[in-house]
Amino acid sequence: MKLRDVILHFRFPFSLFLMPVYLYALSQVHRIEDRWAVWGSFIVWHVFIYPASNAYNSYFDKDEGSIGGLKSPPPVTEILYWISLLWTALGVGLAFVVHVLYGCMVLVYVLVSKAYSHPAIRLKRHPYLGWLAVVLFQGAWVYMATVVAVAPGEETEQQHRAAALLSSLMLAATYPLTQVYQHEEDRQRGDLTLSLRLGVKGTFLWASFFLLLTALGHVAYAYYFADRLYLLVLSGCLLLPGIYFFYWMRRAYRRQEATYEEAMRMNITGAMSMNIAFATLLALRYLVV
Repeated sequence: MKLRDVILHFRFPFSLFLMPVYLYALSQVHRIEDRWAVWGSFIVWHVFIYPASNAYNSYFDKDEGSIGGLKSPPPVTEILYWISLLWTALGVGLAFVVHVLYGCMVLVYVLVSKAYSHPAIRLKRHPYLGWLAVVLFQGAWVYMATVVAVAPGEETEQQHRAAALLSSLMLAATYPLTQVYQHEEDRQRGDLTLSLRLGVKGTFLWASFFLLLTALGHVAYAYYFADRLYLLVLSGCLLLPGIYFFYWMRRAYRRQEATYEEAMRMNITGAMSMNIAFATLLALRYLVV
């Protein structure tokens, strides 16, 4: 397996789609104790842990069709498995350097992500359990772990528990949409994903319900913990992905299928809009005098 193919399976650009939870946590902490921890935790998640999980998942899935962030995945060999484990170990080691409790939380995340893909457990085969694992650990768990890293002691505050819940609600809506275009390949592999169980129409209805819950949750969060500016920034930045979601849903309903290109367009539009929203909130908190 060529080095180029190994790097492709790490899907480093795909980390941008997972960045909103990290930026959300940064934007909501009251005071950052150690600026090194900000960069350290960023590198842990987006350079090591997320890419290593992508590669590990690719090794066991052995996808021939399009996957998130990679339209034509090259064939995999065992070298990808061992490199992904080495990359994971480096990320966990750096996490313990940042903060011991943060390191423990990253280690738990890693174990769950491995259980999601490994054939001995393969949470991915179980539609609701697999969905719950992704929603909880890529959402609330990553949020709270990041708070532990950059503002130790704040993780016990009610505000962060509410924001962590919102992080998971966002993923509850969007995660099944990342599976909606690959039903046939999942079916052939024996992976009964949530999107496959729900079908195309059911996936979009599920996403709509949780998007509504997320929107109501942000309104409540702004009322209790933030302000009108919080809602204004989120509303302005998320208008475009909201419009595209309903446009895509209408097309998918009409054709009874969704394509990789549409799913990636939704991913890019939604994730980058959220990144801009939370980066703006972060800038308003720390950079505007």
